[in-house]
This record gives sequence, structure tokens and C-alpha cells, in this order.
Amino acid sequence: MPNQMFTDVELRIMSIHVKSQGFVDKLLSESKFEIKVFSAVSDGVADHAFNMELNVMPVSEGGTISFGPAGYTIYRNRAGQIPRFLDAHIAVLEDDSDIRSTAKLMAKVRKTAAFGELTRTVVAAAANPLFAVGMNVAESLMDISIEVLKDNKDDLWLRRFFSFNYNIEGYEGVAEFESDEVKITLQLFTG
Repeated sequence: MPNQMFTDVELRIMSIHVKSQGFVDKLLSESKFEIKVFSAVSDGVADHAFNMELNVMPVSEGGTISFGPAGYTIYRNRAGQIPRFLDAHIAVLEDDSDIRSTAKLMAKVRKTAAFGELTRTVVAAAANPLFAVGMNVAESLMDISIEVLKDNKDDLWLRRFFSFNYNIEGYEGVAEFESDEVKITLQLFTG
């Protein structure tokens, strides 16, 4: 049974820092570019099976994108619906593609056969609680989307998974994930 001591759950990006490259890499590459930040969160709430966010953001090499004290929310539960769990995947990619429109990119994701199958499975599971979903919805969504992004020549810099089962309140706070290219700071808030 989920902990009922809170009514709001939010997952926020607080900052993204693109690390400085080596001297040779600096000479061969541009110092300003765009990154794609993609997140997929599933929460076990029947009418809100997963949440996707994709944003293209300009950043310079060695620069930081700070979203201020409120952060950039990538997940917020619906009023009165306490998540059964929270499975979150986040990826940061260097944007090397010719697709700059988030809407066009998400349309490509939604047109894939794998996304259609995932959607049908989630709808069937929501309509019939006896139907067991033997998959992680957020992970499947992330896999589909990263394949589309890689097909567009985007370079995967960071991919992380984290999960909170039932006791979300005990995990609140700040977490940092880091790769050779980028560091992202997230905050889980309950209230």
C-alpha cells in the first residue's frame, strides 16, 4: 500500500552541466550546440500510465543550464492520485540531427510499430487489472525513443534509470547522475 502521508509527487531537473572537452576535441568541434533531454516516467496510475518529455536546449561546451529553485518538472502526479510506484528513465543526447522540432521527433517515436504495441499493451492492462504487464513501460518507451534518436545521428551521452516502489516519500531529495560528457542534477519532491 502506498504511503499516504503526502499528496504531491514531482520529479524535477535542477541543472544540466556539459563538461569541458579535451584540447584536441575542442579544436575539432564547435563550442556551442544543442542537447536533447528525454525522460520517460511510469507511475502505475491506470489513466496516466506514462509521461514523456523531450526538450532541445542550447548549451555551450563547459556550460550549465540551471532551471532555478523550482527546477524543470518532468513528472507531476495528478491531484488525488498517489503513484503506486515511480520508474524513471532519463537520457541526455548531443543533438547531431537535422530534426530541431520536438513535435516532429515525438511524432516519429509515436509512428513506430514498437510504440503502437506498447500503447496497446498499456491500454489492455489498464482496462483489465487481471492482465499482467510483464514489462517496464518507462524502459520500453525509452528504448524506442533512443533508437529513433540514434537513427537521427544523435550521440547518447547519459542514460540512467531509477525507481521508487511504494515508499516514495523516503527517497525525496537531490540526486546527481554523471557521464564523461554531462552531469544532471534531479530533485524528487513530495508534499
